[in-house]
Amino acid sequence: MKKIYKQLTVLILVNLIAVSSYSQYNNAFIIKIIGNNYSDETVIRMVNGATQGFDGMYDAWKLISPNPNVPSIFTQIIPGQILSINALPEFTEDKSVTLYTNIPVSGSYTVEIDEVYALSANYKVSFTDMSTNSHTRIMGDTSLTFNLTAQQYTATFNFNISSPLVTTVTNETCTAMNDGSL
Repeated sequence: MKKIYKQLTVLILVNLIAVSSYSQYNNAFIIKIIGNNYSDETVIRMVNGATQGFDGMYDAWKLISPNPNVPSIFTQIIPGQILSINALPEFTEDKSVTLYTNIPVSGSYTVEIDEVYALSANYKVSFTDMSTNSHTRIMGDTSLTFNLTAQQYTATFNFNISSPLVTTVTNETCTAMNDGSL
């Protein structure tokens, strides 16, 4: 019984360390594709210190299932360099991240978008099906259904992030004119 408590304590400590080290990040989304009785997922997040390229501390390479019946969803840095976790820098302009899929069998697939860590309020997120150009605003956890054809390593969706709108307010002044004209 004492051994079980030690193992449980170690497991709780490991989970606590993992969660607390990951919880410093915000702006993280899990995008899952479900179909053909299987599922796969990818993560997109914005992290201070990340770059557009591969960052060993933040990104993870994608391992495609050897089972040919499993659908896959992922991002790419360049063709052939596919990611399961794609950490990007905080954006100062609007960006779209292309999501690629491997679809084993034509049919209906569900894409679930889960906001793991809340997006800063000044950003807006949307999702675009590239084949139909249908555009959906993402406001929290979202589930979308698509009819997809069998394909390999195909650009299928765009995950769009609209950056904060920067505004400048200038109060008008009247110089040597007190009649209100500008």
